[in-house]
Amino acid sequence: MLKKRKMMSSLIVIMTFLSLFTNGFTILTSFTEITQIAGANPGNVTHWQDTNSSFTVEVQNVTPTINYVDLRQGATSKLNTWTDVNTEYNFIVNVTSPSGWEAIEYINITAWYDHGSESNTYNGTSGGNLNMFLQYDNSTETASYNMCWPNNEVTKGSWSVANNETYINATTRNITFPFTPLYQVRHSSGDADGWDSTADTYNDAKSWNFNITVDMGNTSHRAYYIGEYGIYQYVGIGTTESPTCSGSPGSKATAAAVNVQHRANGNFTLTTNILGDLDGPGSHTLANTTVGVAGGNLSEINFDGTDPLYIWGTSGTYELHPVDNPTNTTALTYHCDIPYGTYPGTYTKTVTYDVNIED
Repeated sequence: MLKKRKMMSSLIVIMTFLSLFTNGFTILTSFTEITQIAGANPGNVTHWQDTNSSFTVEVQNVTPTINYVDLRQGATSKLNTWTDVNTEYNFIVNVTSPSGWEAIEYINITAWYDHGSESNTYNGTSGGNLNMFLQYDNSTETASYNMCWPNNEVTKGSWSVANNETYINATTRNITFPFTPLYQVRHSSGDADGWDSTADTYNDAKSWNFNITVDMGNTSHRAYYIGEYGIYQYVGIGTTESPTCSGSPGSKATAAAVNVQHRANGNFTLTTNILGDLDGPGSHTLANTTVGVAGGNLSEINFDGTDPLYIWGTSGTYELHPVDNPTNTTALTYHCDIPYGTYPGTYTKTVTYDVNIED
């Protein structure tokens, strides 16, 4: 026993001496463990396993790359040129995500009429005919396509993963965003000097600007692409009702209100007129100046025999573009001041409606 203690004392002295020349090197096995091993008579120790440490690798998120963007009608590109209302188009976006496709949460497309200034941005509260927000949602790793804005001024096309998400490889896909701008989505006349085809920039005033953002859930790893396109002017008008009234000579006969539907994707005027006198029995006529109308901006007023009456706007000013709804309806009430001595019978003349748009 005395011999073992002497050996242990000698070992401790040797290790202490060695530590003076190791420059602070740490001996992993403590003196206590050595004492326990030595005192436990372990015999041969041929294997010892330690599991108190671990190896860690942090894989960093990598910003995705937008490889390709187009706006198409069929196979025809519509970037930096005009599009039509009530026609389906497709944004096509090709994206590579080095972190894997599952790392992508959203691909957002916002588009807006720039009002002639490139400083304008998307604003979902300023009107459905002025802004659009399309979204590819992969946040649950079950992809879906949504139109976040507007409500009814643009329609979202049919969409499925099978038809609108093209698998290229584990990190790259083509995503298609179908949409149809309806009749009153704001036209963009352009800046009169032709379209500049430079990619990934805003440089044509009075156009529709768009921004494509690939979102991975944090602001430091987003990819962006910007561009422009235009929309042709459009106006339309129609009614299925004809004003009809009845009265005796010397009375004011009033017709039931008729609804006139009209569409304009810019500032506009809407007028009505009766061209010529009303035709009655035989050779009898009734002057068109006996007929008047009320509705829109019009208080009740009679035709002057030649010029139209402005329901919206005036001969020198335009009514502002309707920023919401794909169609507008105006109720009009017609009347006739039947003169004394008017021959009895039915008198008829065509009523015209005209809608014009500002450039």
